[in-house]
Amino acid sequence: MIRDYFRVLTINLTTGQGNIVEVGGRNEAAGGSGLAALLFGRFGHVDKPWNEPEQPLIFTIGPLTGYFPLMSKTVCAFKSPFHNQYAESHAGGRSALALRFADLDALVITGKAEKPACISVGSRHLEIKEVHYLWGMDVFATGKYLRNMFRGSGHRSILRIGPAGEQGSPMACINADTYRHFGRLGGGAVMGTKNLKGIVIQGDASFLLPENKEYPKIFKEVHNQLTDTDMMSKYHNLGTPVNVMILNDLKSLPVRNLQQTADPHIGGISGEKFAEAALLRNNACSGCPVGCIHIGFVRERFHEENRYLYRQVSYDHEPIFATGSMLGVLDCFAVLGIMDVVERMGLDVMSAGVALAWATEAFEKGLISEAETLVPLKFGDAERYKQAMQFLAMGTNEFYRTLGRGTMVAAERYNGKDFACVLGQEMAGYATGEVFLPHKPLDSDIRTWTRQDIPLTRNPAKRTPGRRLIFL
Repeated sequence: MIRDYFRVLTINLTTGQGNIVEVGGRNEAAGGSGLAALLFGRFGHVDKPWNEPEQPLIFTIGPLTGYFPLMSKTVCAFKSPFHNQYAESHAGGRSALALRFADLDALVITGKAEKPACISVGSRHLEIKEVHYLWGMDVFATGKYLRNMFRGSGHRSILRIGPAGEQGSPMACINADTYRHFGRLGGGAVMGTKNLKGIVIQGDASFLLPENKEYPKIFKEVHNQLTDTDMMSKYHNLGTPVNVMILNDLKSLPVRNLQQTADPHIGGISGEKFAEAALLRNNACSGCPVGCIHIGFVRERFHEENRYLYRQVSYDHEPIFATGSMLGVLDCFAVLGIMDVVERMGLDVMSAGVALAWATEAFEKGLISEAETLVPLKFGDAERYKQAMQFLAMGTNEFYRTLGRGTMVAAERYNGKDFACVLGQEMAGYATGEVFLPHKPLDSDIRTWTRQDIPLTRNPAKRTPGRRLIFL
């Protein structure tokens, strides 16, 4: 039976203590997002900056998680380093079901560990382990160590950050079980500022299902709709990358920092091309029968005598847009190579890709030089972008530290606001539309919004001249 209160585990990294708290409001909070907002209202500090140790990092699930198929997302809420406001990010993987099997509705983490640490939680245990030797490691290496340290494959979820989170980059994400992410608005930086390298959630208990005759009927109906119909065939087959060719045909695909909205050679990064040449397998989040995660591969030569390493990289439409069309990289394996670097560094792929697209146009226009970018940025040059992604994650110089705070912050410093593709933060791949060329008049009913124009808590209040975006 679903209880009438929320069972919340609070952990203070400063004191090393944890407590189970029963929080009311089950009939007032809608889903994981509602619970996250409720808990931030209780544990958050709106009058303090995002990196204060007392600020909470919150993970929540909704009441239907574990009871029905497809209910596989966890909500992560925090005060964002991007704009110092409340934010949330959602991720699939195993974390939602692991929380349910650990008999938790939410995890609230406050404080700051004295040394780099990893948290392991379950229904009957809490451990805070010092892991100073993991600090500086990339996401994949960190995952390998944590899998060996904390057993429980299949019932265990591993969340971790890479160098970008350690550096406190507002573009840092939290990797969830290798192929999923809490991607946007800097959750990885919040973990980093708490000296928190990883979180392991052990789903080591069980939970009771509703005891009535209607529940199994509804469950079966939902499952059949997902598996016996073509409702989810798009996601299981080519996945969201099917949209690349569709948007290109509509002249609504962001290309080369929205200098174009279509490219005749886009077939090199279409969903069909990825499936034909680069797809290894599909994967699914726990509790979801769809299997929409598409995993491709990167082949890297490490010896002259034809010796290669292979690494697996998940791909979707958004990463393909951000590291492919937006950067003018139109080869599927080159795109996967950039994604691989983004993954290892622990960056949000959309913000990172769009930011480098802006930097490339700024470089072309002479607003910045190689003194800032360290490598000559050029649309289509995948190898340079792989280097630049590392510079962005590490905050290698003042330029990359500024760019990591957001494209509009960099544009304020170096100019180029008129071609900054920003909608509250760096644009997503579905904010599509044809380019508004600078020499043409701006249509009065179509607007380009800047970061200052759209605080997440307000409606946009003004327009700035520049590119025009048509929303589908």
